[in-house]
Amino acid sequence: MVISKKFVYSTAFLGVPKNSNFAILEEELPPIQEGEFLLETKYISIDLFVRYKPLSKLNIGDTIWALQIAKVIESKSSNYPVGRYIRGYYPCSTYNISDGTSYSNIPTSLIDEKYPLHKYLAVFGYSFATAYYGLTQHCQPKENEVIVITSAAGGVGHLVGQIGKILGCKVIGLTSKSEKCLWLKGLGFDHVLNYVTDDVSKELAKLAPKGIDCFFDNVGGELSYKIMENMRKLGRIAICGSTSCHNSDFVPKLPSIHPMISTKLLSITGFSTPMELEKLEHSTKTAMKWFEDGKLRTRETIIDGFENYPAALTSVYNGENLGKTIIKI
Repeated sequence: MVISKKFVYSTAFLGVPKNSNFAILEEELPPIQEGEFLLETKYISIDLFVRYKPLSKLNIGDTIWALQIAKVIESKSSNYPVGRYIRGYYPCSTYNISDGTSYSNIPTSLIDEKYPLHKYLAVFGYSFATAYYGLTQHCQPKENEVIVITSAAGGVGHLVGQIGKILGCKVIGLTSKSEKCLWLKGLGFDHVLNYVTDDVSKELAKLAPKGIDCFFDNVGGELSYKIMENMRKLGRIAICGSTSCHNSDFVPKLPSIHPMISTKLLSITGFSTPMELEKLEHSTKTAMKWFEDGKLRTRETIIDGFENYPAALTSVYNGENLGKTIIKI
């Protein structure tokens, strides 16, 4: 008999997520059937779309789902032997039963364990795939062009900046704290602005006097508008996220961006994390090569304890993370 703990959505979000929005329930899992295997969760990815209703589609009482690394501890599937580790999208639980399929279109995959397990939720996983394809396919930067990244110290943003440098671009990151600014400078960013204390419009005009070529946006809102004002003609914008809007009950009123788009001939593309297995495999091979060559450096914020999932989610919204935030169980 296996007793599993799981997180459910218990009260409606109001502002930044709180512990009271979640509840831990216990459930007894049934015996596994032929073709199934039992997973013991080891690491859980903290992803902000859980808070954003249009993406999460959560209703009160729903189980929270999350990308995770888990160990196969019992198996009736020849494809998933006992002792191997998998990455998949499952209920946010201490144990899960699977037949190899994941929620939505995210594949369950065995990992090779060449690196620390948590890395497969960060640089060797979907975070890098999002950064790599978002930048190379949607911004399509050319050598010596200027790239600006919001939420640059996050799990995706710090990778985008390093990819930009590998491609020979000038990289400007925006973040919220001095500690993060120093860290990003250490990763090779050419310039880092603290959007809380710096005059963003003024500083961007000085750092990119001919304008910004590529804008990788994780935030949206007023900050993104200021950056768009400094775009050059034929600039490209990849919209990865809109975290500035997640915790608001109203849509902020901003000046229209249409004149900028039409006069500067801007291209704006919204995109999501690529889920195709072949894309993930290609980006992971690229990340591993760059990592081994010393071109790519990463850092994760690891928080111990399954029960700390809500606090970890809150900490990211409060800007307390460096790189990807992950729960260790």
